[in-house]
Amino acid sequence: MLAINHTVIADDPLNPGLANEACERVASTGQNNLVTDGTCGSWNGFNLGVAQDIDPDLTDGLSHTPVHLLRQGSNALDAGSHLAMVCSDYGNATPLAHDQRGVTRTIDYDGDGLNQCDIGAVEMELP
Repeated sequence: MLAINHTVIADDPLNPGLANEACERVASTGQNNLVTDGTCGSWNGFNLGVAQDIDPDLTDGLSHTPVHLLRQGSNALDAGSHLAMVCSDYGNATPLAHDQRGVTRTIDYDGDGLNQCDIGAVEMELP
């Protein structure tokens, strides 16, 4: 079973239904979670929002596993918890200073002065 926090559950266009399969394995959710295709809805009572403007194609070669990159306008941008002003693993107060690729977390992409992390494995870099 999975416990998720600040997570994007992404479906794979080549293997539809993977997002729903992942939702079936969610035992608990923290906050700020999104799913790309909306199939999870309020799975097991956990309300998961629908991710918008996330590249449906996996980008390989940027990290040790392929990732879905965020696009400008995504609702995952700067949408992580602002309570502690850090990004952290589920149930862990230890800040995650970098994303899965090694990019610094908490880039203030929207320019509002709050250093909030993006939801998901990767932080969108400033243009």
